[in-house]
Amino acid sequence: LALVDAVPANRPHFREVKDALRAALASTNEGEMRVAYVTMVYGRFNQYIKGWAVRARRLGVNNLVMACLDDQAYDLCKTYLGEKGETCLRGSISVLNKYTVLLVALQLGIDVMWLDFDIFLVQSPKLALAKAAEGYDLLMGYDYDSDCLCNGFFYIRSRAQTHRWLFEVVRWMYDHPYEHDQRALAAFLNYTERVALP
Repeated sequence: LALVDAVPANRPHFREVKDALRAALASTNEGEMRVAYVTMVYGRFNQYIKGWAVRARRLGVNNLVMACLDDQAYDLCKTYLGEKGETCLRGSISVLNKYTVLLVALQLGIDVMWLDFDIFLVQSPKLALAKAAEGYDLLMGYDYDSDCLCNGFFYIRSRAQTHRWLFEVVRWMYDHPYEHDQRALAAFLNYTERVALP
């Protein structure tokens, strides 16, 4: 796993992702897990950016990167997430954005916690995450009502093997755009959902 510092001039988006992740990590308080929380938003969900950002800050989740997949989302992120908007990223509409930002984080040696934008943080996840992640490199949500994994929130510790695993997942999803990303993750975790037939 090679850590990246010098970014080629022809890769401005990569530089933005790297800078946003490092800015988020700089917001981590001493003694806390060094993790960047990442989410993604665009379109009809833009109306919730203000409330989402305010709630995250109120809970002390200041180490948050928001991938904004349209101009309105980016402008709202800059307004509500931080004065400089340094943890706001521009992107295009693609599920692969979710995973490429995480790949860059892992490449930089940064642990990440993905939060789908349609979840509500009842309390700060920091203590629960620190306790649950102890001894694990990957934490994935599970649906209690059905037999499937839920990739609405998950944690990945930066390790060479987790970076390689996520790289292989992304490469497979790129080659198979018709498959749902949640099912792809389940398959790469060797978790087979049971199917109930009528």
